[in-house]
Amino acid sequence: TKKLSYDITLEEDETDVMGFLNSIFPDPQLLRMMLQILASALIPLEPPRLLLSLYGSGANGKSVFVRLIMCLFEHLAVELSGDVFKVSHTRDSNSASPSLLPLLNSRIAFCLEPSKQKLCSSMVKKLCGGGDTIVCRPLYSNTPIYFKNIATMMVACNDIITFDEVDEAMASRMIIIPFMRIFVSHPKHKNERLIDYSISNKIYDNENYKKGLMSHLIKMLMTLPLSTGIRIDIAPNTLNFQNTQQESLARFELWLRDHICSGTKQNVLKFKTIYDAYFPYLGAFGDKAKYREYLARF
Repeated sequence: TKKLSYDITLEEDETDVMGFLNSIFPDPQLLRMMLQILASALIPLEPPRLLLSLYGSGANGKSVFVRLIMCLFEHLAVELSGDVFKVSHTRDSNSASPSLLPLLNSRIAFCLEPSKQKLCSSMVKKLCGGGDTIVCRPLYSNTPIYFKNIATMMVACNDIITFDEVDEAMASRMIIIPFMRIFVSHPKHKNERLIDYSISNKIYDNENYKKGLMSHLIKMLMTLPLSTGIRIDIAPNTLNFQNTQQESLARFELWLRDHICSGTKQNVLKFKTIYDAYFPYLGAFGDKAKYREYLARF
């Protein structure tokens, strides 16, 4: 039996951890959704059906958030190899593989910075498909192990991940969680905040963070109808996998009109200069070529 190393009460101080979470998830609906997901991972009444992509480049709190969840769940959280979803690594998603063995009895599984190659959609459907049986064979063993994945799957990446095949079933499983805040030494822009260089040490050394968050999640579970399963309220600010780039390009066009085309005539700027200026201001998704194509309209 697996259990956590720390004890909590329902009166734990949540001030520090909720302050941190509010700083990286300024949208209350998005924060509530993430808390629902974490709470549901504590008591996995149903197999996971979503693949959560934690997306954003730069000092946006994503890595610290992952560390917090790893500390919260301890040995019930695992990190999978970035090769797990590679097409070349998963030619047959039904074959027995030792790489998925860490999922056994885990509650949260992270894949950090997966391969920039296209990923295997059939493997995602298998892990987030509602209870398919996984077959694993430990190294140097001929005895397969059969189990069903109950771990909530999260992928943390700087770039939008791509798949070898995207159908309706695949798109419905993919939820992109944008980390739009940037933490810097001297905040200037709307989405920038002052960085706390000691936050990682605080999470590791101060048990108030994980105890406060665990207390919050348990109290959340006490208010939910567990008999019918835990409903995840998808926040409007999450990004649909199929429409992500189109939405981003539209924001890019609005930003160009507001910052480049308005006011007095400006000197000609190189594309990279504009792109680099836009990226930290609102966040951008993916392919520079498409942004260059949009820029050509102006």
